[in-house]
Amino acid sequence: MAISLLGLVACSSDTEKSTTTESTEVVSKESSTDKTEASKKKEDEEKKIKESKEKAEAELKQQEAKKKAEEKRIAKEKLEAEQKQAEAQQQEAARAQQEAEAAAQAQQEATTQQAIAEAPAQAPTPTVGPFRNCAEARAAGVTPIYEGQAGYAPHLDRDHDGVACE
Repeated sequence: MAISLLGLVACSSDTEKSTTTESTEVVSKESSTDKTEASKKKEDEEKKIKESKEKAEAELKQQEAKKKAEEKRIAKEKLEAEQKQAEAQQQEAARAQQEAEAAAQAQQEATTQQAIAEAPAQAPTPTVGPFRNCAEARAAGVTPIYEGQAGYAPHLDRDHDGVACE
């Protein structure tokens, strides 16, 4: 009986070793599977992080592009407004210059009209016959003498244009 017990003990220790080996194999298979799953999870998380970073960068670039476009639009509008203002100022300056010219011309005409009104009536032309020369005509105060006026003579009209002693 001692031998058979020893055989059972030996048998049971073989069974324990086999169970232990099997359980070690199962545990190592499970830990290997766990490692693979953990590594896949880690890769998936890294992918998600990378994708979210790329998405955030794309959104940031898009926002920057929108900001630049808005700044360009504002600068363009500002430039257009400045150009319109400069054009309006030029038009105003041109209008003011025209008004000043018109006022100056009106003043000059008024001055001319006033001078004409204030000028003494011209002395009547002498009824004396033709002058011997232009010096006599000037001394008489009748120069220039036009053709048809008293005192006109062809010898006083050098260039024969109808105006003597010019």
